Amino acid sequence: AVKAGRVFVAHALMGTDAVAFGTEAGQEIVLWNPPGSGVSLSLLSVSYALITAATGLGDLGIAGYRSDETAITETTAITNTACLDGSIRRSQAHAVMTATVVGADFFYLPLLGIGTGAITVPLAQKSYFEFAGLIQVPEGGALALASCSDVPTAARFVVGFVWEEVPRA
Repeated sequence: AVKAGRVFVAHALMGTDAVAFGTEAGQEIVLWNPPGSGVSLSLLSVSYALITAATGLGDLGIAGYRSDETAITETTAITNTACLDGSIRRSQAHAVMTATVVGADFFYLPLLGIGTGAITVPLAQKSYFEFAGLIQVPEGGALALASCSDVPTAARFVVGFVWEEVPRA
């Protein structure tokens, strides 16, 4: 898939607190597969690095949005989407720094709990999650970073998504 130019990466620095699961406005780091893209997105991995310590406890995860109920208003695009084969090929997906996601949340997958230790205190959690295509995003669907209920205050992360774009038959 990499040699065929179908694997892409995008990363971004969270600018504000993660929004609570189910919130529409202000979603950060959204991976959207627009209607008519001709591909299905296959999530390969998610990684993060904590760069600012939290002042409150919380969690961070991925929210999934249904393709038949999702509308995206892009506020800030991520300009660093790259094809991992080294070419200048552009992704069909839109990696968005900030967006309003309208529609029912399909699922929430927690990735990590967030404590209030200084960034010099190592997190005793994974920072790289391999999905190997387990999560699929059909045309019109989206993934976004979110928090379940306890939104971590002031925690800032650099987060990366790696995905394959699989042509639809």
